[in-house]
Amino acid sequence: MGDVKVRYIPPHTRCVNCGECCGPVPITIDDYARISNYLQGNSYAREVVRRRHEPLQCVFRDDVQRKCAIYSVRPMVCRLFGVAKGMTCSHGNSAEIDSTGLIDFGQTFCGCQNGMDWNVSERPK
Repeated sequence: MGDVKVRYIPPHTRCVNCGECCGPVPITIDDYARISNYLQGNSYAREVVRRRHEPLQCVFRDDVQRKCAIYSVRPMVCRLFGVAKGMTCSHGNSAEIDSTGLIDFGQTFCGCQNGMDWNVSERPK
């Protein structure tokens, strides 16, 4: 994976975990590798991705627990929602940071997380 230079992204303190922003998002090859690696060691996240989801709902959204199953490794687009200018949450943004440069459009995008094959098994012990 490439070097990721991340500056501080504030938490979205107005988030009520409604899931409105949890739709299909573009992911990079680095995102795919990071999420796939995370899934190998996380049976909960693997179980969530195997559930039936609405067509425009993120496959990592757990509607039962109202949370993201891959929150710690979620794509940058998800990290910026509700805190970056132009990425407006229906419950209000808790910040309005300039996200210029946080998404490297020079990276190779491999598709949308809903269209990827996430059938990974647990890491061998």
